[in-house]
Amino acid sequence: MTDFASNILFTLVARQLARQGIAAPGDLAPAPTRGTVDLADKSTLLSAVYATHGALPILRIGQGVGESGPEPTLQALMMARDPKELVVRWQRLERYVHSRHRVLLRREEGHELLLEHVSIRDGETPSAGEDLLILGLLLALSEAVGAEGLTAALVGPRSETPVYRDGVVLDPGRHVAGTALWRIGWRGTASGREVAAEASPLPFPVVDNARRLVDRLMALVMDDCTRPWALDAVARQLGHSSRTLQRRLREAGTSFGALVRTAQIRRATELLLDGSLSVAEIGLICGFSDQAHFTREFKRRTNISPGRYRAEFSS
Repeated sequence: MTDFASNILFTLVARQLARQGIAAPGDLAPAPTRGTVDLADKSTLLSAVYATHGALPILRIGQGVGESGPEPTLQALMMARDPKELVVRWQRLERYVHSRHRVLLRREEGHELLLEHVSIRDGETPSAGEDLLILGLLLALSEAVGAEGLTAALVGPRSETPVYRDGVVLDPGRHVAGTALWRIGWRGTASGREVAAEASPLPFPVVDNARRLVDRLMALVMDDCTRPWALDAVARQLGHSSRTLQRRLREAGTSFGALVRTAQIRRATELLLDGSLSVAEIGLICGFSDQAHFTREFKRRTNISPGRYRAEFSS
């Protein structure tokens, strides 16, 4: 598989390994002109690092996510309200790029998640290096979204091996029993972000006028199109019941689902005209399930493909 997400990961891997004094082989070093990177290259590099240096350097790679600059895909992930929503966003990224590896939520208990890194191809499993890379990234991103008291462990058949505690990546050693099953826990998020997101009013008063309500909600969704928007949660934030919010939207001639999709398309047009992101990246950031879905929905609503829209209207 080749895609923009693979290139982001590969560049991060090479940069953070270099900082740890581990050089990527010349034929695997990312070149500035390479738009995408084959997943096999990343897998080969990680396996070599794991065999030679162990797990710790790979787990530490994720610590560089905050140094990646204004990378839109990472920024979309870091807008999550807590580690649970971060995992949901990560899973959507995996589906969007048709990744052969997926992070599955096996169990959730309060502020604790049991996750498993698997392959969707029969008879194939991710390598230990690939497991550790994704775990390290999710931990670094969880810190970035404000998780406090973050801990993580590799879950083996008979015991657990801690790999993260108090902001420090821990060395699990070279002979861990398994690297694919993870337990991640956290005490809360900075300033109670996950509680505020569900229970506090939106940053504007309850709106009586249906048209104004649509405008406010449109702006809210456009600010984070990647978020898994849910009618019930938004209604609670507005101080309405779901039924009342639906009625208000009907008065304005729309529905919650239609409003979210309209906001996604409107945001996509802005990003297409900006010109700095690929069509594939825009589809992801705007909340579509994959690039084909983005192209289909965009054309259905505008009668023109995203690429053609950019060519016709960008300056």
